[in-house]
Amino acid sequence: MLACQAAERVLWPPGSEARILRQLRPGGSPHWLLTKEAAPLATLASLASLASVMSRTSKLRRGRAARPWRRFCTAPLNPALQTPQTWCAVFINLARRADRRLQLVHVLAEANSAVLSRLLRVDAVDGRALDLESPDLLDYITKEALEVAQEAQRVGAHTIVHKDGELVKFHDHLTAGGVACAMSHYKALRTVAEHPTAEWGLILEDDIQALVPDVHEVIAKAVQRLPASWDALFLGYHGGVLDGFGPGGRDTEQEHTRAQFELQIDEMRGVDGFCGSVDRGLLSEEEVPVLRMYSPLYGLYAWVVRKETAARLLQEAFPVGGQVDHALSLWLVQNGHSFKVAPRHLLFFSPKSEVGLDSDIQTMAHLDHLLADPEHCEEYMAFINSIQSAENPEAMAQSIELAEAKVEASKEAFQALMDLPEDAEPLQMQSVLSKAAAAQTEATTAIQAARVPLVERLQKAKADGVTTDTSEVLKEFQEMFAKLAPLQTKLDEQRRDANDKEHRFVATCLMQEASEMFKVLDDKLEKLNETAAMFTASRGEELQALVRLGHLLEVLRRHMAATSKTPAVLFAELAKASGESSRLMPAGIVTALKSLQPEPPDLADLLGTEEEQEQLPAAVAQMDPEEAANEDGGVSSEKFEEHMKLSYLCVAVVTMTSAKEVGSETVRKLEVNEVLEALGAARREPQSGLVR
Repeated sequence: MLACQAAERVLWPPGSEARILRQLRPGGSPHWLLTKEAAPLATLASLASLASVMSRTSKLRRGRAARPWRRFCTAPLNPALQTPQTWCAVFINLARRADRRLQLVHVLAEANSAVLSRLLRVDAVDGRALDLESPDLLDYITKEALEVAQEAQRVGAHTIVHKDGELVKFHDHLTAGGVACAMSHYKALRTVAEHPTAEWGLILEDDIQALVPDVHEVIAKAVQRLPASWDALFLGYHGGVLDGFGPGGRDTEQEHTRAQFELQIDEMRGVDGFCGSVDRGLLSEEEVPVLRMYSPLYGLYAWVVRKETAARLLQEAFPVGGQVDHALSLWLVQNGHSFKVAPRHLLFFSPKSEVGLDSDIQTMAHLDHLLADPEHCEEYMAFINSIQSAENPEAMAQSIELAEAKVEASKEAFQALMDLPEDAEPLQMQSVLSKAAAAQTEATTAIQAARVPLVERLQKAKADGVTTDTSEVLKEFQEMFAKLAPLQTKLDEQRRDANDKEHRFVATCLMQEASEMFKVLDDKLEKLNETAAMFTASRGEELQALVRLGHLLEVLRRHMAATSKTPAVLFAELAKASGESSRLMPAGIVTALKSLQPEPPDLADLLGTEEEQEQLPAAVAQMDPEEAANEDGGVSSEKFEEHMKLSYLCVAVVTMTSAKEVGSETVRKLEVNEVLEALGAARREPQSGLVR
């Protein structure tokens, strides 16, 4: 292993392509150990040569740099990035393309250290070592697409035919490199999906040649403007031009026209409150125009994807049926909420394969070389013509018919919802609502599936200058597209009616629930009134009497303890002083208390003011309310002695001993809620300080 001083990384869960382990040296600064499985970013030798560019590159320990599998390191820890990452960044790179690793480091180092500091390498699958006959590939590529790739490899069919940097013919069948590219993007998506803290991930390919400064800040502001349901944002794609480099060429003009068309569709649909744009307009220099996508893209070299969406792509978008950039972006258009920066304002730039002529994915041939071999040229054209085009008018017409059928089914499901009475049972309403929602989801999916290829075909025709005057097929496509708008309108009307119905139903349910809750509340209030009767009856006089009785009993118990009198003796003294020998008369309680010898030390506090003395007869009467209610009624000796007993409620399990001393023999355990009578006064243990 090789240690590098405080290089920032996050420990990915097991199974990720990059794994970094932290080690703390006693009394020293933290080091990060890059394991053999860790992903390289730049070679040690090349980092030394880049020191003038990467001002933040850390000092490296080169003790074991001579290993044949040399490790790589990044910039030192940025204090602003020490908190758990809310976004991560990965780049896909072949082990044999060290030149591209260095190029990426170079373009990032000058003004994008925040991205560079957290960038992790995903070890790309190499198409040169790939066997297209392997059944393991079916986890990533559909059977049909793999068979086409095998046939293309057999006949040597090219994906790109070019001349002088211009594209002459492109066919999107898979090559061995294309299959490997799909597998590599699968690994990159898995890395994002498994990140422990990131909410979204930036995925880059290693052939990026330029990007805007402080791109992470521009991305963050773009993401903030997206609706909460966004899934992916494409930051660079073929046909666009880097932000700040003008209008671009013919390709950019075509992409700009496509973007304007998509913007019109989005405004017509009014999906949510998001407002896209193709020009900067009122946006600040730190912001770029973003719009919703209605057609797939070519070029998957720079995009951000939410963590949850990355997991969905792994589960639902694979195996892909074509080149991975088109396949994933098509899936996102049809099944998610995807967006892109406007074509004249890309944040990252990578040239097309026919321009850069350095592709590990596409198979390319110069037109002159292809024409120079008539036999191979004929075989190539036979291969292209043998593959059924996705732009088949009959197939598109069938997709329109399917969408119409789904909308009609949705209409029937929503009519069943509208026919339900307002007082329908909640379970019945929930069942009908679920069926209606499922039917509308199917209809929406069918409309989207029909719209995407139509939009793509119409955009291509417009970019190529084809009109309905010269193409009957295009005219047919436009008529098909015109059928989609009323279908979407019908769905929107159903949704509005269903929302109104649901709101009324929810309001009815809430009223029923509120009525039931008020009934329960009334019952509880009635029980509360019964329980609190002593506190509220007679303006609380009964409660005051009980409080005064408690105070009186405490004074009498202390007097008994001080004079060693029994309850019977004390009762006899009080009864006699109150005017009766056999009963304690409430009216004479004040006289009886004053007659006690010796006088209780806290008697004056008990008697209080004259008004408080007047409350004592009522307190004594609480010992036997029924008897005291009689004109000459008083408290018997039995009632008096019963009240003089002191009882305790056990609130926790405690040990009962045979004596008060600590260490005495345990008799048993007292359980919670047991009621105990005190047989003697409590005293404090001198050694332990415990009151027993």
